[in-house]
Amino acid sequence: LKVTGSDDNDSVLSGSVTIEYPKEEDEEQSSSLSSSCVSSHLFLTASNASNELNRLLEEAQQVVRNHQYESENSNSKIFSTSTHLQQRQQLVALEGFISGRRALGSSLLFVDIVLEDDDDTDNVAYIQALLKRNDKGEDDDVDNESSSSQSSFSHLFNVYFKVLQPGTRVRLVGQAGPSHRPSESLLLIQSVKLIAPNNNPQHLKNVLRFAMSGDLPMDDIARALSMESTSKLAELLESCDSDDNSGQKRMTDHFFFTLAKQVLESHPNRGSLLESHPN
Repeated sequence: LKVTGSDDNDSVLSGSVTIEYPKEEDEEQSSSLSSSCVSSHLFLTASNASNELNRLLEEAQQVVRNHQYESENSNSKIFSTSTHLQQRQQLVALEGFISGRRALGSSLLFVDIVLEDDDDTDNVAYIQALLKRNDKGEDDDVDNESSSSQSSFSHLFNVYFKVLQPGTRVRLVGQAGPSHRPSESLLLIQSVKLIAPNNNPQHLKNVLRFAMSGDLPMDDIARALSMESTSKLAELLESCDSDDNSGQKRMTDHFFFTLAKQVLESHPNRGSLLESHPN
């Protein structure tokens, strides 16, 4: 802040004063906490999965109630309830194998997950997860980034829909959501990582196709298949060169099915892979 003035002899005096405003510690801590909540995942186990999902759901519902109250008592434009909830809710992760799946139309897939305790094999938990297609334009108040994210997930829905098959072991990340039973909650899936396939080449052929197209990370699939390296999987996928002179890749169901059978036959832990009936 620059200050000027004059004395009794009309001599001009000048000087400066530096004013330092105290940092808003509460605001900084709140911003840091919010960022931490978004980036960190609460890992669910067989011992705590059900209770933690119910707790997070109750907290989320309280957030919605508070948000609705603020909306009714404010003239300013704010995010829609669903967008506000997604930004504030804790992300959770779990790992288990799929015991069943039920598709409702082309936009909803319910998956039954079995969680096992590494220290106590008798301690298991059964969690229901929901994969939902987020169509573009579902919310009225979304920015371009959110709209792009929804479009991306809508594409991944088709990938996850085929990957989530009975007998596969997966790692899911998502948020707690309500189920048809008032006393229970479910996991709203946001991302899927394959940990181990089932023993069905009809299902594995889709995984191999998605790895080749880049829809699934090739290094994740190589680890799930217990391969020595990602390059080993890449070599197998590159073997799809046509045996004619057209120069075209024969990326057909027959090729990927045959390759899936070969991969399963050479899998070092095939005996531990679970059986599944094709869907």
